[in-house]
Amino acid sequence: MFCRFPLHKLLIIAMVVIIAIGSSDNTAFAEAKPEAAKNKAQLTDTGKKLDVNELYLEAQRQFARKNYELALPLLKQYIESTNQENAKPLRLLNAIDQVGSIYLRVNQDPDAALRFFKSFYNDKRLSDAELDAVEEWLGAATDWKRFGKMPTEIQSPDQLYLLGLQYYNKGLEKLKFPMDKAGNADFHIAATYLVPFIVNFDTDVRIGEALYYMGSIRRHVIIDNLYWTENYYLKETIRRFPHTPLAEKAWELLEEDVSFAYSGSEGEFTPLSVKQMLQQYQKLAEPKSSTEPTSK
Repeated sequence: MFCRFPLHKLLIIAMVVIIAIGSSDNTAFAEAKPEAAKNKAQLTDTGKKLDVNELYLEAQRQFARKNYELALPLLKQYIESTNQENAKPLRLLNAIDQVGSIYLRVNQDPDAALRFFKSFYNDKRLSDAELDAVEEWLGAATDWKRFGKMPTEIQSPDQLYLLGLQYYNKGLEKLKFPMDKAGNADFHIAATYLVPFIVNFDTDVRIGEALYYMGSIRRHVIIDNLYWTENYYLKETIRRFPHTPLAEKAWELLEEDVSFAYSGSEGEFTPLSVKQMLQQYQKLAEPKSSTEPTSK
């Protein structure tokens, strides 16, 4: 016998069925999220429970795999939670440099770099070398923000590089002693071409030379006295082109610049952490020993 439902009950049943189908679809969509998103959530949750040593190692794994979206929060958490007592030598310094590299080279976000590193300016947890590194990244981010945009009349990397080199050489020719200011006008013009080249053509084969030139330029033309901008460029040259003649040249300027900064009328007073940093970069700059085993 056919049983007849009232119309309003039929409508209610239909709505329930539609809602159930929609919920099922949403569940299926949630289960189909990209694996990277799942991993990100898992790593974030795990990162909160890791001790500083495990946190650093996990950050290094993600950084080495170029999973920068995962590495960045882990590195930041490591920097924020560690101190001189629980950090192994040079790890904190390395983490600072990696965060800076992600913000500038990967994300090209100098504003984010400035916000992050300003929060650690004069942080008493950090050693002298680590505070110097914070200043270097602040200086680099400032440089990128002020001079990183392409000149409207030039779009070619060749033109940028060659004009930068031309004015850099003009500045060098005017120097009568190492820290002479006679070439500063030319150095300043050179920077307006070289910084956009560095920012916009990161994979160009001449990037190492451009970084070195800017390290040399910023020793003469200081944009902001608060930040150690030249050392960013010199260290970046060594980090990206280790064990090369270019790295050796950058090391010589770096060592000279740091020694001068930590010297006074009463002599040299370079802090231990800074000496250790210099030793690290010296090893990175020196040619590899011919006695080292070669990989087959």
